[in-house]
Amino acid sequence: FRKPEKNFPKLKIVLLDTSGSMKQNINDKQGTVVNPEAPKDKQWTSNSKYHYALTGFYGIKNYLIRQGIAPYVDSSLINFSDENIALGRKEMDSMEINRLALSPQFGGTSISTEVLEKQLYDDSFLLSISDGEIENWDKIEDNYKSIVKDRPYAHIQIGKENKFTKALKSINVPVHFVEKGDE
Repeated sequence: FRKPEKNFPKLKIVLLDTSGSMKQNINDKQGTVVNPEAPKDKQWTSNSKYHYALTGFYGIKNYLIRQGIAPYVDSSLINFSDENIALGRKEMDSMEINRLALSPQFGGTSISTEVLEKQLYDDSFLLSISDGEIENWDKIEDNYKSIVKDRPYAHIQIGKENKFTKALKSINVPVHFVEKGDE
C-alpha cells in the first residue's frame, strides 16, 4: 500500500533544450553513440549533455510512475532549439512525448515565450533542462521572468552558471547544477 502524494500539480511541463551545444560531451570523456542508426547530424553520445538531460527527464517520469501518481499528472514537453515544438496535455507515457523528447534539433538555442505561455495553465509545474546559453535571452528575459515568477518551477543546469541561471535565481527559482554524468 502506498499513500499517494498530495497537492502535486496536475500538469508537468518540461522545457527541454535540444540545441547544438547539448550534443557536446559533459566533460572531456568521449561516450559511445547511443543511436547509431540515426543520421549523423542527429546522433548523440552517452556522455553528451543531451543524454544527461534525457536521463533527468525520464528519471522524473519514472519517479512519478513508481509513486503511483503518474496517471493523475498530465505532461507537456517543449523541445526548444531553432524551433519551439510543444505538445498539449498528454498522458505521461504517451508515444508523442517520447518521440518529441528523442528528436533533438541540434540547432540554435531560442526560447519562444509565446509557446511557453500557451502551455502554462492551472498550477502547472515547470521544469527546464538546459546548458543555459539562450541566444535570445536579452530579448525575452523580462517577459520570461514575468511568465514563470509565481509558479512551481525548477531548473536543471548542465554546466556552469550563466546569465540564464542568474536571472532564474534572482526570482527565487531553484537551480540545480549538474557537471558530471553521475549527478
